[in-house]
Amino acid sequence: MKESWQNIKHLFVAPSATFARLKIEPKWGMALILFCLLQVGVTWAAAPFTERLISLGLARERMPRYLIEEVAPIIGHFVLLFSLIVPLIAIVVLSAILTFAARIFRVDAAVRFRHIYASLTHAVLIPTLVYFVNTAFVPVLRGIENVWTPVDMQIVPGLHLLSSSENMQLLMFLSHFNPLSIWPVAVLTIAVSVLADTGKITACFGAIPIWLSGVALELLVFR
Repeated sequence: MKESWQNIKHLFVAPSATFARLKIEPKWGMALILFCLLQVGVTWAAAPFTERLISLGLARERMPRYLIEEVAPIIGHFVLLFSLIVPLIAIVVLSAILTFAARIFRVDAAVRFRHIYASLTHAVLIPTLVYFVNTAFVPVLRGIENVWTPVDMQIVPGLHLLSSSENMQLLMFLSHFNPLSIWPVAVLTIAVSVLADTGKITACFGAIPIWLSGVALELLVFR
C-alpha cells in the first residue's frame, strides 16, 4: 500500500522513479482505483453540461421538448457508464498492442504486459486530472448557458482558437494541442524511456502515438 501511494506521489514530482519501480514490481491496483474515481468525478462534474449538449442535439433533430426532458437524462446515465468502462477496456487493449510492439522491436524481454499495463494505468492519471481541473473551471469561467458545443467546455487555450473551421471533430482534436498537453506527453516519454531503456528523443516518438490514441478515443464520443 505504501509503495503504491509512493508511485502515485512520485508520478507528479519524479515520474522516472515511479516507472523504474513499476518496471521491477508492476503494482497497479491503487492507481486504477484512483483513475476510476477521477473518471466518475469528471463525468459527474460535466453532467449538467453533457445533458445540455444532449438536449441541444435532440432539439436540432426536432424532437418534442417533453421527450427531450425524458430522454436526455437517460442518455446522460449511459454517458457515465460509457466514460468509465470504455477507458478501462482501452487501457487493456493498448497495453496488449504495446506489448506486441515491444516484442517486435525487441525491447527488454523482462518487460511484459503487466509492466506496460501498470505504467499506462499510472500515466493516464495525468490527462484525467487535467480534464478534471478543466471541467471544474467551466462553471466559473464560462457558465452552463454559454456551452453550445463540446469544444465550449475546453477552458485551456488550444489550437482550436486559431481555426475558423466548423468541423466539431477537427476543433476538438485541435483543442488537445495546448500548453497542458506537454505534461502527459512528457510523462509518457519518461515511461517509454524507462521501460524500453532508450533515450528521451526516441521515447518521445513512441509516446506521441500513445497520447494521440487517447485523443482519438475521446473524439469517438463526438462522432
